[in-house]
Amino acid sequence: MALKAIHFKYDSVGQNSGIVTPHIDSILNYYQNIRGTGYYDGIGDGGLVTISIDYTTAGYGKLTFNLGFFSIYGRHAMIEQGTQLSVPLTITSTGSIGIKVNLALAAGLEAQFYSKTSQSLTQNNLFTAPTSGIYELEIYRYTCDGTTLVLTRSPNLKALYVFSDLFYFVGDSNHTSSGSSLNAIIKEAYSAYNATYAITQSQGNNSTKIATTSYADTAKAAAISAAEDYADDAVSNFYGSGAVSNPLSSSTTINTTKRQGNLVYINFETYQSTRYDTGTYTFTVPYYCTSGNTSLKLRPVSTQNIILQTRDLTSTWLTVQSVTINTSGQVSYTISQYSTTGIRIFGGYEIT
Repeated sequence: MALKAIHFKYDSVGQNSGIVTPHIDSILNYYQNIRGTGYYDGIGDGGLVTISIDYTTAGYGKLTFNLGFFSIYGRHAMIEQGTQLSVPLTITSTGSIGIKVNLALAAGLEAQFYSKTSQSLTQNNLFTAPTSGIYELEIYRYTCDGTTLVLTRSPNLKALYVFSDLFYFVGDSNHTSSGSSLNAIIKEAYSAYNATYAITQSQGNNSTKIATTSYADTAKAAAISAAEDYADDAVSNFYGSGAVSNPLSSSTTINTTKRQGNLVYINFETYQSTRYDTGTYTFTVPYYCTSGNTSLKLRPVSTQNIILQTRDLTSTWLTVQSVTINTSGQVSYTISQYSTTGIRIFGGYEIT
């Protein structure tokens, strides 16, 4: 078990110093849009220490790390499950433990553990110092009384997320230090501002004052109120769904037409064990969503192409083909052979 460098630089014979298996490479490719420095959330445990510290060796505390993947200015490192690090038990010290990148070192040595009796970190910009830069990524801080270590997760260690998690991040309270979702924080800030946005006219004395007047900017208050509503309800305001009408005698196994923002996606499937009668059948998307925001329309404003697929008597889904959906939400298909036992309709379009 060890700390491995991944994607650092090449040695004298052109070999990558990092050990990159297809498994590791696929994980890193999955997170390729992440920018920043920290640990990847959702894969491994971010190098957590969950096993009790081993004090068997006199004068040292041995830490055992869980699996963790890290990005440091786009350079990747992995702590393998079970990797161990011995930290000296220095009396009355406050220290730091983490990963140190030193680009001045030879290939294969650029990423190593560090532990030191200081929490002052060296953090160069590795983009501007590609051959000499040093960056210490702190994973834990610790205190020591000479016999035991007390670990604290570094407050500066950032979790890195994929963009598909952004929606979850905004709405979930577990990702903010205050225990509130980002939506709720925005609404709270707007409410506080709105509550204090009033100007009371100076009254002077009773003999000369015109009136006791409180002034409020109603237009701004309305805008703030709208922003509050949007912050909490953006998802429900722009999401809805409905079901395609099925003219065939078979029961429908999949039937969801969803709208998110300006995009509509159809996912419809129906089949049976026996063949359908020949003829032309018309499947219709409802005009409005029937769940979610029921004021959202589902039909395209111009004829669009989507995908249709048929199933034969051997229960095999055949080659996909392009069909059209018109502005009335209709998809028509003619069954001309006594061998069709199922129909799928799927695909998406933009409502402009």
